[in-house]
Amino acid sequence: MVLEQRNRRFWTETAIIFAAWAIFGLLVANQSSMLSSLGGRPMPWVIALRPALLESTLWAFTTLAIFWLARHFPLDRGRVLRGVAVHIIAAVVIALARSGIMVVLGWYVPWVRVRGFGPQFWGTSSQNALFYALLLGIAHLVLYYRRYREREQAAEQLARGLTEARLQALKMQLQPHFLFNTLNAISALIPAEAKPARRMLARLGDLLRTTLEYEETQ
Repeated sequence: MVLEQRNRRFWTETAIIFAAWAIFGLLVANQSSMLSSLGGRPMPWVIALRPALLESTLWAFTTLAIFWLARHFPLDRGRVLRGVAVHIIAAVVIALARSGIMVVLGWYVPWVRVRGFGPQFWGTSSQNALFYALLLGIAHLVLYYRRYREREQAAEQLARGLTEARLQALKMQLQPHFLFNTLNAISALIPAEAKPARRMLARLGDLLRTTLEYEETQ
């Protein structure tokens, strides 16, 4: 059940990330097309869409990696320095990987115009660092919200358990009360000359009282 919930959460999170970046790509493509038209060089929307969706797809996969790193290396109290070091290294590695992917795509895809690896890396370094920091902040917000919900659910389960325990305790208190009343009623119905029967009921009552007194003893 727990594994199934985690898988469902992972695929839901992945779908949301790709959908968000797809919308971002559409907005960027629309803006590029409008700016080209205003500049006197109209660009078909489809042509503007290709690089925007490529960039959005790369950032979607990058977001999954950043979210994974945030879960395994959160910036929690007592682990901030380690988390900062890991995320700085990860930001550099991701920037290098993104630049390498774009350079390789430029060799095979005609409309991907990329300069050499060095210019591509340094030209996008500030954007990569800014987006990494922003996505890392979003990942921590999601992480903290999830922890808050888990603590809230645990508190609800605890309160529910306490309520059930109180009801059970009340039930245990009421049951002996009715039982002893029943024993007393039976004893009153037994004729006075049947002393062994009365004595047997009295001893049974004493046994039940002793059992209830030591019920919670380990």
